[in-house]
Amino acid sequence: MTRYIKLLETHAVNTDRPAIVSYAGRRIAVYRYGDTFRALDDICPHMGAFISHGHREGCLAVCPRHNWRFDIATGKCLDRPGVSVELFAIFIEDGWICLPVQETAEIDLADLEAW
Repeated sequence: MTRYIKLLETHAVNTDRPAIVSYAGRRIAVYRYGDTFRALDDICPHMGAFISHGHREGCLAVCPRHNWRFDIATGKCLDRPGVSVELFAIFIEDGWICLPVQETAEIDLADLEAW
């Protein structure tokens, strides 16, 4: 059985800037594109910059350090074939953006921190 945690409410994410949450030591950027939400690992694999500190080009998130472009829908880098950031399998329930977690995972709500 899969359990889930509530990351944040949908109204907390606007289309201009991603919302940032931290869960279990991971920094996650939650993007909104219309009524669609995506959650990506916020650390650029190139030099560790926060991708969310960059800008958006439609459904692309652009890293501020070297302008690597990541597809918000897939996590794939358009500028470096084979490079990507993790895309989290989120879903919406009762106005909340939820993240599935393994049944065996220890869930400590203290690990969840909205920034």
